[in-house]
Amino acid sequence: MKILEHVNIYELPNPSANEAICVTTNGIVKQNGEAVMGAGIAKTANNFLQTNGQSLSKQLGSNIKTHGNHVFDFGICQFGYRVIAFPTKNAWWKNSDLNLINQSISELIDLCDKQNITKCYLPKPGCANGGLSWETQVKPLCESRLDDRFTVVSL
Repeated sequence: MKILEHVNIYELPNPSANEAICVTTNGIVKQNGEAVMGAGIAKTANNFLQTNGQSLSKQLGSNIKTHGNHVFDFGICQFGYRVIAFPTKNAWWKNSDLNLINQSISELIDLCDKQNITKCYLPKPGCANGGLSWETQVKPLCESRLDDRFTVVSL
């Protein structure tokens, strides 16, 4: 695993390569069927990116209702790179869950293997709006599981 500080995650992927960014998410679906993506990178991504002609919140809401709170491949966005939902919370109002992050890491590794993703960028999972400590809780988990395809980024 690599770490990059002070970078914009949206500017990192090479659209001509098989690269992806992760968007940290929660498992709540609103009455209109859309996933709650109201803060942090989820909000930015939902406002900024589109895949398959639909908003990310609409696609994610449908996926959560069908399959539960799991890693989800949105597909290729309008900028040519893949976008992946990476759940860190069960509910937006709760802190992130280390067990869910561990599950998401496993699912992300499997997805990257299946899709032949060569580089995958993700924010520090569960550390901004999630309330977890990067240094003491999340970094050790990520370092022990993520190989050099994965780069954790922060602004």
